[in-house]
Amino acid sequence: MPFKFFHENKSIKSIMVLREYHKMLDEIYVRRFNFQIETEQYWETVRIMDIMSGWITNRNVVSFDEIRNYYKLFFSDLSGEEYGIGEEAHEDLMVESYIRVENLLQ
Repeated sequence: MPFKFFHENKSIKSIMVLREYHKMLDEIYVRRFNFQIETEQYWETVRIMDIMSGWITNRNVVSFDEIRNYYKLFFSDLSGEEYGIGEEAHEDLMVESYIRVENLLQ
């Protein structure tokens, strides 16, 4: 049984890392587009945050790239402007996600 315990802990940690990445990515997009509060676009950004959080929790989304690609498509469609974070920013967010989770678990 110890193996199962460690396997579950690893799974929980990976969910925590994806959530942290998601939170930081969401902040970048929300700041970038800065939709006015109470507008339809604003509420759509709130909705995508909730939807993605559920997908991560339910393990429907299991990678950084899936989150990144979904946000790029969603915000490009919502704003009418093609925008996505670059590879370097993506890698920085991944590293920062791991660091934040490791600090939380200490």
